[in-house]
Amino acid sequence: MRTTPQATAVCASARALAVAVASTLVTSFAGLAQTPPDLRVLEQRAAKYYAEDRLEQASATYLEIAELQTDGKARARALVLAAWLEQLAGRPDRRPALLDQALRADPQHALDAAQFNPEFVAAFDQARRNRDDLRESARTIALAKALDHLRAGNEAAARPFLESVVAENPLDPEANLYLARIGSADSVSSALARLERLTADWNGDGNEDENGNENGDDVAPASPPLRAAIYRQIAVLALREAKPQQATAAARRAVELDPESPEGWNTLGASLETLGDHSAAVDAYRRARAIDPNDSLPLRNLVVALATADRHGEILELRGSLATLLADDPEVAFYLGLAHHELGDPGRAAVELERALA
Repeated sequence: MRTTPQATAVCASARALAVAVASTLVTSFAGLAQTPPDLRVLEQRAAKYYAEDRLEQASATYLEIAELQTDGKARARALVLAAWLEQLAGRPDRRPALLDQALRADPQHALDAAQFNPEFVAAFDQARRNRDDLRESARTIALAKALDHLRAGNEAAARPFLESVVAENPLDPEANLYLARIGSADSVSSALARLERLTADWNGDGNEDENGNENGDDVAPASPPLRAAIYRQIAVLALREAKPQQATAAARRAVELDPESPEGWNTLGASLETLGDHSAAVDAYRRARAIDPNDSLPLRNLVVALATADRHGEILELRGSLATLLADDPEVAFYLGLAHHELGDPGRAAVELERALA
């Protein structure tokens, strides 16, 4: 017998709907897998308890069914059914834990099974949000610990924390980026493949629109600068794998996402040089320098690109910056000497070349 006012208040129409849903869900178990004899007995027993208004016993029987199920979908549905029966029996406090278990068993099918009851859908969504909050908290802690180890130069200690994040979400962009940077020391190809899988979901499965915004539920949110960093890393790895076309495409995507990053333009310049497009590479290096005039790396690359393109006069125009940022760089001294030589100043060329050899 029902023993609470809440259970007594269930209206006849709701009860009729519930019976239909229960019958549908019970029948669905057999469609998911061959139902063993002991499960069939339990399902019959649960239906008998329900027909006799013995709701607590019916709920307990569905919990037994859930424990015996090896199929995640069937387990999720059995748990949702048990939660619903607990609510009918006037024990709604037991519902959240059962919904959370259903969520763990199979999120989508648990939600599908709960659709017949708007109150259940709301409770289920709250359980899912609680799990997401806990997961995000664990992710934040793991990433913070990993970054602490990386700043200390201890990549081996950082790896388990990053792998724990990826185990929870294989498409986590930040953890995958750091793992690719660590992994590139061991295997460039596997590190590159890791990031290719990530961006394949962005580009191939509709998870990134034309503005670079992700739409898929399975991909962790990533800001444009983070996505740009991932594409930059792809470009760097592709260059190391002698894949200049891929490197250039990734570098272009990076500067589209984060046009104010000097690293992005510098990487694009390096990629363009491998394609033999030295003029475009020069333009990319100049863009990097315009963003950060004190960054010596694009300046050095610019000198090399200009020399390769036989634009020696433009190298001499950079002497002020070179004296400030790269005064002791022997390769820069060599290109300065070459520029003086090509422009008819052998005396100055000799001075720079001696400095290059010092």
